Amino acid sequence: MNFSDEVTLGSALSRVLNTSTPASTDIQLYGVDVPEVRRIIDRLPAEGYLLPDDVRQLLKAANIPLVDEITSADKDELLAFAGRVGYPVVAKVVGPVHKSDIGGVALNIRTKNHLICEYERMMQLPGI
Repeated sequence: MNFSDEVTLGSALSRVLNTSTPASTDIQLYGVDVPEVRRIIDRLPAEGYLLPDDVRQLLKAANIPLVDEITSADKDELLAFAGRVGYPVVAKVVGPVHKSDIGGVALNIRTKNHLICEYERMMQLPGI
């Protein structure tokens, strides 16, 4: 954290110091598979990048609802999937890249032709 001056830092520290403790330290995480979450986190690679399947496992273990998804470089497979789940869909690139920094995310794709255009555009991005 950065503070503009020592007064701001002191104010923040005093707020932390004067914050009361939680009413209960016995936190219940209903529906969360804590051992599975811990197992997934413990096997994180050094760079911290998770593959899409690992992310889905982590979210499922945390009992977070997910939409259907597919990871594929095959255009016909992607089109069939979009037809099956229904439009609109989202397309994202996969790889150790910052998706939004390189234009690797397309939201609100409402038609087959739009999906084809986004697929072709994204397949030309560097590092994909």
